[in-house]
Amino acid sequence: MKISKGLRALGPILCLFLGSLLTCDHALGSPEEKLYYALEMNGQVFGYVELSILSSREKGKPLIQLKEKVENRISALGVAVDTEGWSETRIDPETGRFFFLEQVIDTGSLKFHITASIAGNSARINLQPGGGEKVISLPSGVLLDNPYYFPHLLKDSGQDKQGPQVYQVLDVIDRKLHKVTVTRKGPEPAKIAGKTYRAIILESLDHDIGLKFRQWINADNGYLLKSEGPRSTQRLADQSIKDKLQRVTIDNHLLAKAGAAISDIPAISHLKVRAKLEPVGNWITPESLRVSGQGFDGTVVDNRIDGVFEIRHAKYDGRKAASFPPNFGKTPELRAFLEPEDFIESDDPVLVQKAKELTAGAKDSWEAARRLSRWVAEEIGYDIPGGASARNTYDVREGECGAHSRLFAAFCRGVGIPARVVWGCLYVQNLGGSFGQHAWNEIYMGEMGWIPIDTTVREVDYADSGHVRLGILASAHIALNPKQMEILDFQAGSQSFSGFQGTVDAKKYQPYLGQYKGRRGIITVSMEQGGLTLTLADKRVFGLREPDEKGEWLFKLSPDIGVMFERDQAGRMGGMTILNRVRLPKKPEPEDIPATAPENIRPYLGQYSMPMQKQEIRVAYDEGHLAVHIPGLGVRAIEGPGADGLWTAKPGDDRFSFIRDETGQVRTMVLIETVRSTRID
Repeated sequence: MKISKGLRALGPILCLFLGSLLTCDHALGSPEEKLYYALEMNGQVFGYVELSILSSREKGKPLIQLKEKVENRISALGVAVDTEGWSETRIDPETGRFFFLEQVIDTGSLKFHITASIAGNSARINLQPGGGEKVISLPSGVLLDNPYYFPHLLKDSGQDKQGPQVYQVLDVIDRKLHKVTVTRKGPEPAKIAGKTYRAIILESLDHDIGLKFRQWINADNGYLLKSEGPRSTQRLADQSIKDKLQRVTIDNHLLAKAGAAISDIPAISHLKVRAKLEPVGNWITPESLRVSGQGFDGTVVDNRIDGVFEIRHAKYDGRKAASFPPNFGKTPELRAFLEPEDFIESDDPVLVQKAKELTAGAKDSWEAARRLSRWVAEEIGYDIPGGASARNTYDVREGECGAHSRLFAAFCRGVGIPARVVWGCLYVQNLGGSFGQHAWNEIYMGEMGWIPIDTTVREVDYADSGHVRLGILASAHIALNPKQMEILDFQAGSQSFSGFQGTVDAKKYQPYLGQYKGRRGIITVSMEQGGLTLTLADKRVFGLREPDEKGEWLFKLSPDIGVMFERDQAGRMGGMTILNRVRLPKKPEPEDIPATAPENIRPYLGQYSMPMQKQEIRVAYDEGHLAVHIPGLGVRAIEGPGADGLWTAKPGDDRFSFIRDETGQVRTMVLIETVRSTRID
């Protein structure tokens, strides 16, 4: 049985906004019209919008009602993510200002529901899960944009306002006001969907998150014709676009080759990398990139980063840690990192109680934080998109890097430890060595300042120096947008940019060296950097630790993956088996348990989520024994547990174990995959 899981997976922090900017060249003379739009990325159509436009009246006043249905198909790091959504927006036809919005975004495993209403000088926005209700005061002249009709921008960009104009814009997703500069060009001809329009071009720059985008607006009626952002384009289409969708990978927006292969990533203690990035998520300056443990030499112009980062994260040993429970509540600059915020529900009673339970008796804040980080690292599986908010991640026991980081931050804040989520990129094995978009945490330890921790990659008391920090996570609109990354120097244990530093007994490793044929291609075992290294068919490189007492060579990157070598009858290394331990969180929904099931079997029964896939394994009681129902592979009986606590599948070599929580309830099943390879050289 094969369940695909990234060894150091990373992914989008949170895809909340579908980016469905709409286009139209129709007047609103009829009661209802239906229009279609194409969403394009990397030259392919990955989604569409079906829009219904209705003209009506409310309390005697005219209004335009927009009802949209959106579908898109993307792939991130080999994981398919299909998104559906719908929204209803009610707008004033004279100004284009919306006064009511409702939106639902559904990724299958996660659903967001957003409502916003405007009354006087206030906006009331409700976000679920992870947000609740928030009221925002609106200044005079604020733009209440809808994604379709822009008469106010058309008026403000007349001949008397040719230069840049600055606006306050309500961002419903972030539930904040953003400062946006809009520059007008045109009118000029624009050919869209085979038709030429007289279009005004608006170039916008968001000074809160660094987002740059262009809009083509019909100069005759103020409707959007086309929009281009850093990732995708929206354009007018017809109904046939629904049959032309292709799954588009967004990896090029998340990953950039590094130009060097590092086999022992957790040991990276120094990194120097030249970077060209155009990130979205924070307004970035050279000064904001220079933080403890990280230097930057270069330029930043309108969020275009061009320069050299140098990172040295010294591993903190707990010296001078704050007492526990700490007393930082009266420190103004720390207040924001102690209070709840969107997706970090640090006041949630369940999360607070769990955090207090885990930290009871801790001698100081550092010990308390390490207990919390270890729990998140061990109990929360990896999945895209996962739980998103802290509470939802706790409930479903899975999520991507943003989900892990938000839950850890909520735990820390719940017991008084200042914590924040930061983001940027980190070095990973993908593409033979690359940098990928990522989020992690920083916790405040009093006199020692902010300490980085990465629970997603199980660096529970540090973050390796392969992390390049861009800022504090403050927006749902996040994109790394790497243009070029090049490692100039590094140190990772005995491995460095110039080569291995030290001595090694080559004869010790010689019997293992060679090529092995696996299910997904050739695996090469070589001696590099003072030890054994595995290079997979997809060019990912993994260093191995020395064998344990059972003869298993664990990956340096993760203790969940290891290699066992096997000798043939002549005593020669004839093959190897890769052992991959995959954690499958148990779904909270109750299982229908047959009355004949013995009491000692009942705790195991239920549905278990398969990470990085939209499927589940069901554990049931069948004909007197425990059985696993595996999608596409049928039903297998499992026997056990043995003296080692493992259950064995019959037929097959896969084994299983179960992890109980502090109440004795089974919360996780661990599948131990066995992938055998035969030596071919």
